[in-house]
Amino acid sequence: MLPLVRSTILNGYTKLVTENGGDAELFLDRAKISPDNLDNIDAFFPYSNFGALLEISAAELQKPDFGLTLAMNQDQAILGPVAFLALSSKNLKQAILEVSKSLHHLTPAVALFLRYDQLAHVCLDLSNVDYLSSHQSTEHAIGATFSIFQKLLDNNFNAESIWFTHRQIGSTNNYETIFGCPVHFEKPSNSINVRSSELEKSVTTANPDLHELVNKYLKLLDPVSTLISQDSSDIASKVRHLVIKLMPTARLSRCIVAENLGLHERALHRKLKCEGTTFEKILEETRTEQVKSLLSQSGMPMSQIAGLLGYNEQSSFNRAFKRWYGMSPKEYLSKSRE
Repeated sequence: MLPLVRSTILNGYTKLVTENGGDAELFLDRAKISPDNLDNIDAFFPYSNFGALLEISAAELQKPDFGLTLAMNQDQAILGPVAFLALSSKNLKQAILEVSKSLHHLTPAVALFLRYDQLAHVCLDLSNVDYLSSHQSTEHAIGATFSIFQKLLDNNFNAESIWFTHRQIGSTNNYETIFGCPVHFEKPSNSINVRSSELEKSVTTANPDLHELVNKYLKLLDPVSTLISQDSSDIASKVRHLVIKLMPTARLSRCIVAENLGLHERALHRKLKCEGTTFEKILEETRTEQVKSLLSQSGMPMSQIAGLLGYNEQSSFNRAFKRWYGMSPKEYLSKSRE
């Protein structure tokens, strides 16, 4: 079953298409989305259909920035009930961490997480989405996130840069006018990159009492959301997913993973122990799963492979590899070519 998305993702779609001389109903039909979804905020349909709708609209209207433009015409209402969680958070960091845990109420197709190096990277990962046809939906996801941040901070949100994994599809001037910062393409992640201090800015509508109430309400909805979510509910799977995404940063730790899951480090340890595993074991398993694929990529320097697996030094990677396979990476490559 494909991951679904709440129909609030279509907020403002008909208006934008009409303003650009298009036929919204025709585009919806071609993307196999019922027009009834426009008037039902609790309806869901396949997220891949939404991606197709954006691609169709961009092509027919000859507007390569359609997904991004739609996003900038939307606000936190597209999150459905999760919007109140963001609006009531004390600061931007809490809003990101809390929304990341409840984003499945909008769609399980998009994962939101933080990673750090010199900057804080607010990353979005689109799973189960065809890379070759996901440019519009990727730009929509980043644009919508940026737009929501601006609303939460009363237009006082400032990014240092924006990254996209895909090639550039719109004009440089338009990207930088929208985001107000440099925008780079063919980067390692889809992310909004900010100074850590930006995450500490207070949300103008912060309300601790409402925040607690919304959290309780969303937990009541979780049994329903499970029916539309394809994410595993076990903590180990969520940790493994974050490990894969955070490994290339070389700042992967149990503390950072726990923070992204909204847990204390000890609580994460206890939950993993109940599932018969540990953070260290998951990290080791993930690295051994990834390393063979990376080694098969001809010409990739060993130092780069080490970095992608989260090692600060190649010597640490070499020692770990010898522990796994009883030989050095170079010896392994030579043997595999025989």
